[in-house]
Amino acid sequence: MASKLFVSYSHADTKFAKLIVDLLRVNAELEYVFYDKDTLKPGQKWAKEITKALNEVQKVLVIWCEHALASSYVKREYMLASKQDKELIPVLLDDTPLPKRLSLFQGIDCREAVKGSHELLNADLRRLPESRLKRPNFYTDSHNGKGGREFPEENWWDLRQEEIRNKNHNIFTENAKNVAKLLNQELQKRLNQTT
Repeated sequence: MASKLFVSYSHADTKFAKLIVDLLRVNAELEYVFYDKDTLKPGQKWAKEITKALNEVQKVLVIWCEHALASSYVKREYMLASKQDKELIPVLLDDTPLPKRLSLFQGIDCREAVKGSHELLNADLRRLPESRLKRPNFYTDSHNGKGGREFPEENWWDLRQEEIRNKNHNIFTENAKNVAKLLNQELQKRLNQTT
C-alpha cells in the first residue's frame, strides 16, 4: 500500500528540504509527498492547504534542527499531526533536543550523514574564521596557485566567497543524498511492517 507523506521543515532549511523531497519522490512506495514550496499553488490559502494536507497524509517527516526548533510553523505542523495520531518521523540533523511531543516517536538519526552541512549552505561567510579567509597578494582560479587566471587583489573576497559556497554546496548535496538514502531505507522498512 502506497503511503502519503508530509514534509515539515524550517524555511531556513529550504534548500536542504528540497533536495530531500526530490530524492524521496522517486520512492515507489510513496504515493504523494507534500512539500509546500511546490505543492501549494498561487492564490491558495496556505494555512488551509497545509491543514488539509496534514489531514490526508499518514506520515509526517519533521526535519529537525536548531532552525526547526525556532519555527512556530514546524511546531504547529507536528502538534496538529500528533493530535490527529499521525506517525511522526523526526529526522535529526543536529544535536538540537526534541520537544517532549516529538521525543515520543522513533526518529531517524542523520547527524553523521549530514555532518553539519545543512548549516554550511546558509552560513554567513563574513563570520568564517579568519584562517579560512586569508587575504592573498593575488588570487588565481587554479587549484595549485600556478597558472589559471589571476585577479586583482580587490576581487579576492568575492572569489573566496564563491569558492567556499561551491565547496559547501558540493558537501551539502552529497550529504543530502546520504540523508535521502537513509530516509528511503527507513521508510521502506516501516512501510513493509504495516503491510
